[in-house]
Formats: sequence, structure tokens, C-alpha cells
Amino acid sequence: MNQEASNKYSTTAFLNREAELELLPELTQRQQQILALIKAGKVNKEIANELGIGLGTVKQHVVALFKKLNVSNRTMAASQGLKREPLARPESAEISEGMLERRPCIVLSIFLPDTSLRACSGPAEAASIKPGSRGIVREELHLTFSALAGTHDALFLTSKNYIGELIFGIQRGTEQDIFKALRAARAVFDALADYPDLTQDLRGGLAAGFAISTMNRHGGWSGEVVASAVIAQARELASNAAPGELALGALAKTLLEVTGPSGPDVAIPCLLFKTLNRMPWGKNHQHPESQAGACEELSSEPSIVGRDAELERLEILFSEVFKGKKNHLVYIEGETGMGKSLLCRYAAEHGLNMKGRIHHFVCHSGGEEGNLYMFPSGAPVTAQAMLHCLRSVTGRGHDVIILDDAHLLPPNILMKATEVASAAKGKLVIIAARKFSKYAMPPSETIRLGHLSKTAIENLITQSLAQWEKDTLKTIDGADAVVRPLDKALLSVGGLTQDRPLRQTQDRRDTIDTLVQNASGVPLFAIELARHHQGDTLPFSLHVVINARMDGLKLDHALLRQISKSPTRLTVAEIAEAMWESPEVIQIAAEQACASGVLRLDEDSRLSFVHPLLRILVKQSGVE
Repeated sequence: MNQEASNKYSTTAFLNREAELELLPELTQRQQQILALIKAGKVNKEIANELGIGLGTVKQHVVALFKKLNVSNRTMAASQGLKREPLARPESAEISEGMLERRPCIVLSIFLPDTSLRACSGPAEAASIKPGSRGIVREELHLTFSALAGTHDALFLTSKNYIGELIFGIQRGTEQDIFKALRAARAVFDALADYPDLTQDLRGGLAAGFAISTMNRHGGWSGEVVASAVIAQARELASNAAPGELALGALAKTLLEVTGPSGPDVAIPCLLFKTLNRMPWGKNHQHPESQAGACEELSSEPSIVGRDAELERLEILFSEVFKGKKNHLVYIEGETGMGKSLLCRYAAEHGLNMKGRIHHFVCHSGGEEGNLYMFPSGAPVTAQAMLHCLRSVTGRGHDVIILDDAHLLPPNILMKATEVASAAKGKLVIIAARKFSKYAMPPSETIRLGHLSKTAIENLITQSLAQWEKDTLKTIDGADAVVRPLDKALLSVGGLTQDRPLRQTQDRRDTIDTLVQNASGVPLFAIELARHHQGDTLPFSLHVVINARMDGLKLDHALLRQISKSPTRLTVAEIAEAMWESPEVIQIAAEQACASGVLRLDEDSRLSFVHPLLRILVKQSGVE
């Protein structure tokens, strides 16, 4: 920001009343609060606790305060402030540290019928549990829930009629939250191992949706408010579930499909508590007795749009390994939504078609060694088993070992995996991650997945829209369809019937152009936007994915919201004036957002979002 803009801000924002001229330079309300606490002898940590804000935020305000008062230490600041009087700010300009946000969340509700718990008080010979242990069971389950809440950074709610709920995504959202909820459900089941009668009657509901919650300005739940209809939905699913079943809500199913390695085309059936040690990816996940070995199901290679060069390079690497010319360690690197898992699936199917032995691991976060599962069976494996697979020499054909989402592993396990893989003989090892550490062993080749071209994104959107039309027509005219006459009439009026598919109208062309612009080169964004193109809001799945990345950055949400609401790009001075904050504080926050790749500073010193979906998400997340 130039000096002229800064001076203009000072004269328009803080000095617009003649009575204030005597009080130059004026302070924001937050700076006045901090100055009062400095005068009271409080250190920065005490100020942060007193005001409920981060220590870093306090330091930023203190630096700006010293600069405004033209002082170099706290004693000088306190003496300068003795004659100052606080200025009132318009109530409409107030920006609280506790901001209401509309956040994606996942709710796991566990229910045991009261008749089951009453059996705890019955005769010992009539049940597998000790008489009088009803209270003990509840206490044990509550302790389990509390431990799970701490492990997964979730909120724990208790209820008179339900064992409890865990709410994921309020404190900090991750793409793994839906899978954390599944592991938590299994942990509750395991906690009842001494009460087999109760495990058989255990019921659960897993729902996803939005919650209104108060969030700190730089991220994290403020501890004040959480309100969501998803809690009631999860409870209803749990109470209506069959004994031993974990019932899924529609959005929870969608999230499992989108964020899992199977992709959105694989339907997720109902889940049973006793099989939740497996992830619900393959058709055998409900059958614990099936073998958890290498991939054995041969299927067609998935269709991949816009990655011709990457696919060609993979085929060359396969050929070199299978002809015995070389061993290869290949890294696939790319951000969320770029298609790493899809490329891993392609590699697995291609290897099967070449009669290779496939060992496909999918990594999840959690624990000292992470959580690993075989794909597609979903069977859990240990990190040591994965390392053994990398070391072993079978002599029964060529091994293809795939490690997907490896960035979720603890760094020491990932480093060990790359070390062992680099020495593997007769194997093609493919490791996919967002980014690889400089300490990882050098690979034979790195395939970096960048943004797709505009043409590729348009083709992907066109394919997705065609699939949506096909699925919609199947729903309308299928024998098992349940569609109200009004729904069918509306679709017919829109031009979508069995005899007359949606035509290439100007409206359709405009829709595709808008989707291409909003996808901005990210394949996952293109697919999900096309699947939900009739909605007025961002798809829930994209809220989860984008929020997960935003939560990890700890940026100034008030700043981002102010920029998202403006129809025009703003300068730092204009934002500071609108927020009644000092330009210095806003400048620091803006620089952090730019360094994180969320905002960019244009040539005319105006701020805008780097990706159009970031602006849409921030704007839709705000609650006034």
C-alpha cells in the first residue's frame, strides 16, 4: 500500500469528526482494549487469554499500536495512553472475534434401545452381561466417546435417550473426517466386546451437512455456539437403523464416494458395525472372512481425461519393468482433486491386465504408524506389512506396489517406505502424495499433476453432464423409480425426457462456460460442479475439500469475508476502513493470505481470490 493511500485512510476513517482531531492518532477498538491491558501490566499471553484471541494476533496489534503511538516499548505506550479516551465505533462496523460460520460437519450418533440397556439389570443367566451393570456400560461408552473426541478433534454430545454423538469438522475440518467417523463407530463397537448382546443391538447413524457455529477470527471453534439439523438427522438414522447397522445419510454416502479411492461411480451399501474394521470400498467389505491380499478382481481401466502424457509415461515404465530392463520408483505428486487416486487405480488395473501382482495400499491419517488399507477390499494392514511387501521377492511374476495418499502417513514411515522402495528389485513402486519431502529418496521419475487445460476441463464437464442426464432419465423412467409427477413434469419442461435429451442450447453453453471458469483446471471441481450444476450453492463435497485446506492455513476469516462480499476488488486501505481496523494489521493478514495462495495482489494493488471457488465458499460460509 502506498503512502498516499495510507494518508487518505487516516484522514477519512479515523479523523472525520472535528472532536477527534485532538486525539490523534486514533486507535481501533481492539487497539484500545490492548492498550488498556498493557496499562494494567498484562503480558501478551495474558492479553490473548483475556480477549480470547491468538497470541500472534496480539503481537500484530501491539506492533501496530506502537507504530501509531510512535513508541518503542510498553512503558512508553502506557504513559502515552493515559490521556486518551476511547472512541465509539458504529455498531454495524463491529467485527467480533467470535464469527458465525456455516461449516460442513459430520455427525456420528450411537443408539442402544432402552430395552437392551435394561437387560443389564436383569438376571445374569438371561444375558451375557453382569446384572446391575447398566450404569457401568453407559460410563464406559461415555469414556470411549470422550477419548475419541480428543483423538479426532471432534465434539462430544450426550443425550438422555442416546449414548452420544460425535461431531467432526467444527474444530477443524479434514477430508478424512468421514473415515474418522467410521473408525470411531468401530471403536464404540469394540468397547462393547465384553457385552456381545449389546453389540448385536448397537445401532448408529452417520449424517453430513452444515452447522452454524461461532469460530475464532483466525480459525478454530470459539466454544460458544453449534447449531445443526444434522444432529437430529443422525439421531433419526440411528433410531431407525436395524440392529447392528450403521445407517448412512445421503450426503454421508456422497462424501464416502467422492473422497474415497473408488471414485463417485461406486455406490456405498449399508454398513454393519462388525465389518467397520474394513473401509467400504470393494464389494467384499461386508465379509470379514474374505482374504485381504493383493488385488484379484480384473476390471476395465478407468477413463481419464486430459492426462494423455502421464498415461503414456506410465505405460513406458510398466513396459520397462515387466520386460526386466529396470526397476522403477515413481512419485505421483499433485494437490487434492488433481486425480492422484484415479491414476493409481489406472496403474493397478493396467498392471492386472499385464498379468502382474498388484498390492494397492491406501493411507489414512492417525496413530503412530498411520492407518493403511488394501484396495479394493478395504482390509486394514500394518505399516510393517506394507514395508515387508516392498522388501519381499516372490519370484512369481512382476509386483506392482501402489501407495496412495502417502502424505497422510507419519513422516518417518513415509521416509522408510521410500528408502525400502528405492532398493526394491523386480518391482514397479508407485507412491502418490500431495508433495514429497526433500528427505524422500530420489525416484526414477516424478509425475506431477497440474491443472488441466480449458479444453480438457470442458470435455470432462460435458461427459459429467451427459452422465447426469442419463442417470436422471433412468431415475424418471426406471422400473424402480419413485418420482413425483411434478418432478417429472419439471424435467420435461426443461427439455429432458427419454425421447428428447437436453439439447445444446445457449443456456447449456452458458452453463458449461460457467462451470469451466469455476473449475479453474481442477478435475474434481469440474466433476462435482457438473453433477450438482442445478444447485444454487457449492456442492457439499467441495465445501469439505476446500474447507479442509483453508482450516490448515489459519488465515484472517474476517478479512476474507470482507473481500468475498465486495462486488469489486479492494485495496488494503479500503478493507481496513470497512472493518475499522488499522491498515498495518490488515496488511499483515493480506500478506499471509497471499503467501498461502488464497489471495493475490493485482498490479493495481487490489486484492482478489486466486480461485473463484474460494470466493464462493467464503461468501456462502458467512452468516450475518
